[in-house]
Amino acid sequence: MMTSARARLLFTLWFAASLPGFLGAQLSIIRKDAKESSSKRSIEVSGDGGVANLPRLEDAPEMTIAFKTTNGKYASARKNGKMELSTSFRNWEKFKLIKHKGRKVSLRSYHGKYVVGERNGALNADRTRIGSEEIFELIKNQDATVSLKSVRFGKYVVAQSNGQLDANSESIGSQEKFQLIYVDILAMNVDFGGTHHRDSDFSNPSNAQSNGLHEIWRPEGVKSERCGDAACHMCSHKDDCWHGGSQGDMVLAVQGGSLFNSFAQEVFFNCASVDGGHGNMRVRVINNGKINVYVNNKLVHEITGPVHKSQPVDFPFMFDSGSARVRAVFVPLDKNSPSGAEAKIEVLAMPKSVEQCVTFKNCLALLGDGSDEGFELRNNNMFQRTCLESGASSLPSHLQTKCSVWDGCLPLDSKLNLKAILAASGVGLASFADEVSIVSHNSTISNDPNACTMPDVADPESWDCECIEEMIDVCGGTDESCFKDLLCNRAEVCQSWKDEQQCVALIQANKDVGVGRAGDLRAALGQRGRELASSGLGNALDSSLQGKCAI
Repeated sequence: MMTSARARLLFTLWFAASLPGFLGAQLSIIRKDAKESSSKRSIEVSGDGGVANLPRLEDAPEMTIAFKTTNGKYASARKNGKMELSTSFRNWEKFKLIKHKGRKVSLRSYHGKYVVGERNGALNADRTRIGSEEIFELIKNQDATVSLKSVRFGKYVVAQSNGQLDANSESIGSQEKFQLIYVDILAMNVDFGGTHHRDSDFSNPSNAQSNGLHEIWRPEGVKSERCGDAACHMCSHKDDCWHGGSQGDMVLAVQGGSLFNSFAQEVFFNCASVDGGHGNMRVRVINNGKINVYVNNKLVHEITGPVHKSQPVDFPFMFDSGSARVRAVFVPLDKNSPSGAEAKIEVLAMPKSVEQCVTFKNCLALLGDGSDEGFELRNNNMFQRTCLESGASSLPSHLQTKCSVWDGCLPLDSKLNLKAILAASGVGLASFADEVSIVSHNSTISNDPNACTMPDVADPESWDCECIEEMIDVCGGTDESCFKDLLCNRAEVCQSWKDEQQCVALIQANKDVGVGRAGDLRAALGQRGRELASSGLGNALDSSLQGKCAI
């Protein structure tokens, strides 16, 4: 029997492989903000233009979809097997999509019957098994719609003006085109910004964009930092830090003479394609500065101002399969003068499972309410650890209520994981009621802090979502000391942090006791890799561990 962990991994890999075929050559984002409602922007997505990457039945669960006509009605399978159009959206308008070779698919209705294109041109949903008449070619059209063609008889499915669905059309016109909707809401477009946590009504397909994906705001998904020459520091106030603004943006205002050299906003997300992930840096304002965009510690864009609000600009970026850490770093050009920016990191087709982990598993939605207290607790790792270890009474009075609510929401396993990650990262406890905003780093080697990871100021919630299962597997449980070993052995971790945490001495101590924990971990990871490789999953998982996951 397939284990739950393996099933989850198979499902993730299947979904990553399947999405690009449906989205085809473009993912269009339709903005619903009042000032942008008439605009349409798109980012090119690689793909074969078809559905060749849909899952094999033995590899993954079936995908639930719906078909929406160009005039806003839904394909519906009635109890009597008739296929008609409906103005409402219920279970009868949902279908299970089943993949065959190439671009061939079958559809199973909510009632458990298969859709069939009859010889006489009728379209019904009354068959109990799949034969040649129950197979259709799913065709991607240039306008991002899809069409269905009967493989047996070569006729297209058409939405008739009388509300009936047939399979008797000779060519593709507007009535043969459908919007493909992902009913399971497995993915969405995310603006990492905004004044507050904002959702879409996922149960209502009419709220989806042209590709069936919903758009949401997640300011709590952003970790804000201020950086000096060799280290970045936690933000405790919105002043001089990126924070949520209007239109799904993040905003930054820096006073002249700041002690800091750069100001970072960082997000973690999981790409929705084994061929690569696609995101966008939307820049609305740059004043006296530039924005550098890093993807997995690699500089991909350097955007120099000025940029004016009336003419926002987009800078698409791509990343390898698996998870990605994206940083947008604002650098003032004249530190003695005021500077600032308005910009946001966007990700297309983000798997909902990842978003749910960050937002719900770790209760970050409670910290994304736009309040100063929510921002402070979200971005200050020392306050987070104190909240979890010592309780709300150990924090400054203005944070105690927010701490109690957040701590009370967290599941026990998440709480244990976060405590271990924070401790392993070298995050201390706040032992006084004053503001704690700057962590002192002493380094023998100077790093660009935006080109490597500083664990003590990095995002612990994203580590819990992205890495924790692999870390626990390798360490044999939630083990603070083992987690630190993993961090010390990771190339992407800044040398300044390793020096401060005395990683060289720690690794040497492990060697002195035999094979040592570091060696044991490497051996365990090697065995895990061999097991995955033998199952055909090794390459995909290996790629997923190349982001921030410290193994």
